[in-house]
Amino acid sequence: MKNFASILVLGLTLTACGTGVAAVGEHGTPTKGPATVRVWNLHGNERGRADQRPANLVLSEFTSMNGLRWSTWGPDRAVGNGKVSGTWCLPGCASRPYAATVTLSDVRRGYFTRFEVGGTFPRPERRADTLTGTLPTP
Repeated sequence: MKNFASILVLGLTLTACGTGVAAVGEHGTPTKGPATVRVWNLHGNERGRADQRPANLVLSEFTSMNGLRWSTWGPDRAVGNGKVSGTWCLPGCASRPYAATVTLSDVRRGYFTRFEVGGTFPRPERRADTLTGTLPTP
């Protein structure tokens, strides 16, 4: 019993210090690395804010996602489903945004820095900065 108590204390100490124990992601599954990966979100705030699993996300000056539900979040990528709209799809998507999946990737200094949008909807003439591109960071 004494050894069990020592192991329990050691495990709690490692957890409290953040060393030796993997972070736990959605659905209780272990993840590697920090659980605090964020995205710099300009939705509703032109200066931006650090966000995790936002329901609405500005991807670029041309593209936004709304009603996002995240199936994966960090440490290397995030995947969410929602509705995509933007200046590239007007007027068609103004009242009926397209169902889409967004993938965030390339974590740098704790922030996702890349995005890619997929789905079955009309593609813009210029894909750069519309369906794939670089995310803002602080």
